[in-house]
Amino acid sequence: MLLIYACNEPPEVLDKDIFVAEVKEAFASLRGNSNGRQDTVGIDWDNARYKEISVGDALVFPLENVSSTYVSSKDNPALYPLKNQGYAFAYKNEDETVALEYVQAIPIADTETFTGIVTVSNWNGESKHAFFYENGQLVTPESNGRTQETVCTETYTFNCTASYRGGELLHAFCTFAGTTTECITTNGPTGLAPDDYDEPGGGSSSGNLCPHPEIEGHFVPCERYDCPGGFEIVEGFEDRGCQPVCGIGQQRDEFGFCFDDKDCNVTSDSIKEAFPEIDEEDADTLAALINEYGKEFGINNVSKLHHFLGQSNHELGGFRDLNKDEDTYYTVENMLNSLPNLFSLTGTEDGLVKAADYARNSEKFANFYYSNINGNGNEASGDGYKYRGRGLFQLSGRDNYEDFEEFYNERFNTNIDFMSNPDEVSSSKEVSIISALWYFQDRVLSKIEVNNNTSVKSLTYYINSGLKGLSDREDKTEDAEASIANCIEFNVN
Repeated sequence: MLLIYACNEPPEVLDKDIFVAEVKEAFASLRGNSNGRQDTVGIDWDNARYKEISVGDALVFPLENVSSTYVSSKDNPALYPLKNQGYAFAYKNEDETVALEYVQAIPIADTETFTGIVTVSNWNGESKHAFFYENGQLVTPESNGRTQETVCTETYTFNCTASYRGGELLHAFCTFAGTTTECITTNGPTGLAPDDYDEPGGGSSSGNLCPHPEIEGHFVPCERYDCPGGFEIVEGFEDRGCQPVCGIGQQRDEFGFCFDDKDCNVTSDSIKEAFPEIDEEDADTLAALINEYGKEFGINNVSKLHHFLGQSNHELGGFRDLNKDEDTYYTVENMLNSLPNLFSLTGTEDGLVKAADYARNSEKFANFYYSNINGNGNEASGDGYKYRGRGLFQLSGRDNYEDFEEFYNERFNTNIDFMSNPDEVSSSKEVSIISALWYFQDRVLSKIEVNNNTSVKSLTYYINSGLKGLSDREDKTEDAEASIANCIEFNVN
């Protein structure tokens, strides 16, 4: 008898540190824990992908059972589908136990590329560490010798359902499912490095996973957004996720935000009532210029007017002088009290500078403090002092002066050289106020929708990302709200 054996090539044996079966076992052990998300969010085991990280091999999994779960942050109320913002991540600890983590991107601002926090937690919901990204780039803990302030965000989770008949949406509603707070400390993240959580395979697509549209190096399922009722994806601004549908009579502006096309005017008396320190002549000037140019610069509802006045008042330190230049004169005591993350008495601590070396010298302090930011050169360039804060919004930095010069000369058909003569920004009350209106539109209103639900904190991020002086900004905006209830309507000749 002749026996013929059909020999198949044995399956390839992977030389890896971790396998799907081990992760499944670890995940199964979490079931029934009432504090965990593992009972409501699943893992797509079939689309596991290997990634090499600093401690060995890791497995990355997309999520499943999350098609109707959305997240938003306190500073960015747009709803983002959870399936597009999170994934599971597993690797081996030093003791060979499986570490199973939950990685989630939380947008906190509407920028061209991702600005927000990538949080890492275990599957019981306990935060491990977080990484802050600004315009798609990881923000390192230290910059120019300064330690980052703590950055926190609250995340709200919604469970949304919709009813359809014959393909027609009949009803949709979302229920609040919980909130968490994540922070980045001044010492920076701990544990694995941000690169360890980057998209595996060098950014290539495979199976149901595609490169994340907002976060370079991360990935999401290829099927994109699925918005609940009352929300939609705005063409050209897909990176913002699900945006509220514009109301009746509204339309979207060039930045993709809903607006009422009207002019929000104000009286000098209401400005004086909100900010008693301003003199009558300055109140008349400020009101007249807002009424003449406000609509052109996007101030078309009373909320934008409140924020503009409140932020301007804070930046200027009060409306006592509309032509004020930034005061960069600091004593040692001033520096130690207001900038403890930058200066110390001896300068021997890591990352801190001796305060006495920059005390009572406005030019030296500004050249150091503002070096290598907003287009400024290094400390020796002198840009920090030359392009210090001027105007109603305290315009600062070489890049801002250059952009404002281009705008102003084109809009008003002039040829003012703000770069060579930056004092021109505060040379007249008109230019001082125009510079603030320009900055508010170009750097703020183009990034965030502003209405009566917009918090001072979320708007302040675009003026001062460290949220410096937030309490005072909130107080000043409340002063404007208390005195200015609505936009007045009249024609300006």
